[in-house]
Amino acid sequence: MLNGLREWLVGKRARRRARLLAVLAASPTEYQPTDTLAKATGLENVVYPLLADLSRRGWVEHRWLDTPQGPRLAYRLSPEGCRGTDVGSPSGDEPSTPERPGAG
Repeated sequence: MLNGLREWLVGKRARRRARLLAVLAASPTEYQPTDTLAKATGLENVVYPLLADLSRRGWVEHRWLDTPQGPRLAYRLSPEGCRGTDVGSPSGDEPSTPERPGAG
């Protein structure tokens, strides 16, 4: 029983991760705000843990965007993530800057 539940949870997590990667791969050079990713994937409640996991694995990179609504964290596929999803590398614009605007 417990092994079946564990397999189901792992499978569910993998499907969610694949859905998020598919949305990111559709625009690999564009940083997409987390709320946009959540709406596009339908994963409003779990997008942050998925992005954190992908970030730890080196598959996504992030930066803070200045928007009229205030600073927003945005993600895109990293070069490694592009290779893993068979998408071309992101354009060679400046590297991600994880520091929040105005910090430091």
